[in-house]
Amino acid sequence: MRPVTPLNLVDLDYDLSDHEAFKTWAKVFEPLDRSEMSPATAPQPDAAVVDAALASLKRSLTDANREARGVQRTPLRRLTRLEYGYTIQDLLHVDEVVGAELATMLPAEADSGGFDTVAVNQSMSPLHVQSYLEAADRALDAALVVGPPPPVEHRRIDYAKSQYLFTLADCDFLGCGGIVKLDDAYAAISDGAIFLFHSGAEGYAVPYPGRYRVTVEAYPYQADTPVTLTLYRGTQPVAAASLDELIGAWELVGETPRTVEVTPFLRPGDLVAPSLADNDFPGADSPDGYFAPEKHARDYTREGIARSSSGPASWYFCPIVSSPPREECVL
Repeated sequence: MRPVTPLNLVDLDYDLSDHEAFKTWAKVFEPLDRSEMSPATAPQPDAAVVDAALASLKRSLTDANREARGVQRTPLRRLTRLEYGYTIQDLLHVDEVVGAELATMLPAEADSGGFDTVAVNQSMSPLHVQSYLEAADRALDAALVVGPPPPVEHRRIDYAKSQYLFTLADCDFLGCGGIVKLDDAYAAISDGAIFLFHSGAEGYAVPYPGRYRVTVEAYPYQADTPVTLTLYRGTQPVAAASLDELIGAWELVGETPRTVEVTPFLRPGDLVAPSLADNDFPGADSPDGYFAPEKHARDYTREGIARSSSGPASWYFCPIVSSPPREECVL
């Protein structure tokens, strides 16, 4: 009769310091511990005998393994800030922006020669423990949203009918004159007009934190070369807007309006604003000089961007947690 496996317990050595003997006894331990031996059709040993044998063998295998490693255990390491953010994102299904923000709550990694995942070089101070606990609380607050989800809101900003832009286009004091009223849009000739076209100036306030689908329609104004439509995100403090985070850039060519789309993560207080870049102008005739009573954008003959009236901006709110996901929120 042929053996089913090559395992031969008769000739098996009991010296667990021998590597091959250790591997073989480990193979014996694992199926016994999982109750896979003896086969169900074979006579079964007494359970108390098996438990005693497993306990003894486990102690022997553990002792032999520690002895082979010099009685040292592999040091446990904690997650780095970057790993923690990704882990929270994967475990709790929060937005990647939330995960990145949670990671910044943790202390920065100490300089360890370029490797911050080496356990022996990591510290775990009381500050680390407190920071991890606070970050975990914030993560749960973001993931466990109680109550009904916020409604999906559709908001359209028609720049051609903006009373705010109409006032600024026709005024004659310092700081005005940087935009031109067209039949179907308002045109900007410099990136300084970003503070005129932002969403807050048109009365839109972000109601909830989450992903928003933002579309912008624009076309080149008096442009012989490609110009760039940019989209910025920022906040509006008490005195002025801070729009310094670029979230999109697209090239505009010809006279046909182009509609572009982004899905940034926005919070209450955030603003979104289209702007202009890469417009060609003579060095002595900078568009930045057309914000005074003596000069007006309507007299400027170089390149700019027009924000069209047929759909300059639309806002679609998608809740952070939605099960099943809403059709409007499938990005």
